[in-house]
Amino acid sequence: MNMEITYGTIIHHDGTIAKYESWIFETEEEFWNYYDQHADENTKADISDLSITKSIYITVAEYREAIKGDA
Repeated sequence: MNMEITYGTIIHHDGTIAKYESWIFETEEEFWNYYDQHADENTKADISDLSITKSIYITVAEYREAIKGDA
């Protein structure tokens, strides 16, 4: 399983930015196990490429702190 975090580029009216956590699985069994344990209303799952993406909204302060660690 590979996991990647990306961020949106729009600051919304409430001061939040989208954060996307994406997983790509090597086997269908891994995919289904993770899906069964973690899927919710913020989850998009694609069976054809064994990927799951969860989107949440974080504050601008959280975003700035997160990208500071990436620099």
